[in-house]
Amino acid sequence: MPRARVASLSEVILRVTGSLDLDTVLQEIVDGACSLTDARYGAVVLFDDSRQVQQFVTFGMNSEGCQQLGDIRDPLRLADLTRHTPPAGFTEDSPPIKTFLAVPIWYRGEQIGNVYLDEKEGYREFTEDDEETLVMFASRAGVAIGDMVVTAAKRLRERRPDAVDVWSVRVGYRTLRHFVGGSMRRTG
Repeated sequence: MPRARVASLSEVILRVTGSLDLDTVLQEIVDGACSLTDARYGAVVLFDDSRQVQQFVTFGMNSEGCQQLGDIRDPLRLADLTRHTPPAGFTEDSPPIKTFLAVPIWYRGEQIGNVYLDEKEGYREFTEDDEETLVMFASRAGVAIGDMVVTAAKRLRERRPDAVDVWSVRVGYRTLRHFVGGSMRRTG
């Protein structure tokens, strides 16, 4: 990976990890992903426990076309999205999209969302380097989202030290479980 891209990746990761507000983090993720790959449009989508879209943030497009974005489990890079029918989640009102790159967001072995990018500047195709960069960035984005859960659990534990040590914390869009520490106790 070129040195300039590594520097850009580091800078964007710092912006993503600099907040504990979910909406701010999601916006930084989509803005950063577009910036790193020269994408004109982007979306970050988070799933609920049943893998339905619960929250999404966009860059360069309205959010209407993102309601039904397809679920991916592995990186997907396409030179021409229009050759793949149906282009999941995109409506007739969506911007014209040809080039496409999407990667999953994981946290502790659980897929919690996806990043979608469309239309690389200059109407070029997304490259293998773009895909590699986005995979690394999405990995760090998943940790940033997970860290918000851990921080929320620790703050809750500080306020309620007698509560159960395994927390199911609802942060915006889904429930993630995290062991905070101490001995296991049953309540209730």
